[in-house]
Amino acid sequence: MEKMIQKAIQFMEDHLLEDIGIEDVAKHLHVSQFHLHRIFKIFCGVSVSEYIRNRRLSLAGLDVVKNKETLLDLALKYQYDSQEGFQKAFYRFHGVNLSKAKYGKAKLKAYHPLKIQIKFEGGSSMDYRIVKKEPFTLLCVKKAFLNKIIEDDNNQEIPNFWTKKLDDGTVRKLLELGDEKELYGPCNAVSLESDSFYYGIGVPYSGEKVEEFDLWHIKHPLYAVFTCKEVDDMGPTWKGIMEEFLPNSEYEMADEADFEVYPSEDAPYFCEIWVPIQ
Repeated sequence: MEKMIQKAIQFMEDHLLEDIGIEDVAKHLHVSQFHLHRIFKIFCGVSVSEYIRNRRLSLAGLDVVKNKETLLDLALKYQYDSQEGFQKAFYRFHGVNLSKAKYGKAKLKAYHPLKIQIKFEGGSSMDYRIVKKEPFTLLCVKKAFLNKIIEDDNNQEIPNFWTKKLDDGTVRKLLELGDEKELYGPCNAVSLESDSFYYGIGVPYSGEKVEEFDLWHIKHPLYAVFTCKEVDDMGPTWKGIMEEFLPNSEYEMADEADFEVYPSEDAPYFCEIWVPIQ
C-alpha cells in the first residue's frame, strides 16, 4: 500500500499540468478508483482530487508572483476553464485575491509534495471474525452512482437513496419478500473500465425473480466481518480495516463486492461490514 501511494503521488506530480483525475491515477496503478480513494484518503488525509488541486494552486501562487504570464494563461495552464474559476479557487486556497498576490502584497500558502512514510504499530485491538460464506442471492433495488462521488466527503447520494426507498415503501416490500429480515447494502467493486459503480438495498432471497427488483448474486466465499455499534462507527471501522487489519493480517482485500448487513431492530449493533478477502 505504501508503494502504491508513492507511485500515485509521483504520477500526479509528473502530470500536474495535464487534465488528470482519480480515474487516470487508478488506471496507471491498475486498481479501481474506489480502492485508490479509500487507501489514499485514509493514509494521506486528503482525497486524490484535493491533492491535485492543492498542488496546482500552490505552484500557481509562485507563477503569479513571477508575473510573467497573464491570468488567463495561468488559468489554462492549471486546468481551469476560465479566469473567473481560477480566481475563485486561488482565493479559497491562498486566502487572498490575485491582484494582491501579483504585486507581492500578500503571503501565499505552500503545499509541498507528500512524502509517505507509513509506520504500523500494535497495541490496539480490532474485533472481527472470518466467515466462509456459501453463494447466495439478494433480491434488491440497485442504482448506478458515478465514481466521482467517492471523492466527495459531503456527498449524500447513497444516504438519500436509502431515505427514498424507505419512504416509498420499497424497503418494506423487500422485507416482506425476503427469506430473512436483515437488510443488505451491497457495493460492487469499481472496475477500471466503468465510470460508475452499483450500490443496492436488498434481502436474502431464494424465489423467482420479481419484476420490479433485481437479483444480485454473491459468490465470493470468504469474508472478514466487522461490527459497527453506531452509524458513526462506519468511517473509523473502514479506517481500521485499511490501516490495521489488512496490513497486519495474512489477508488482502479481494476485488469483489463488499456489503453492509443491517439487522432487525432488536439487535445490539447498527450494522456489520463484510469485506471480501483472499
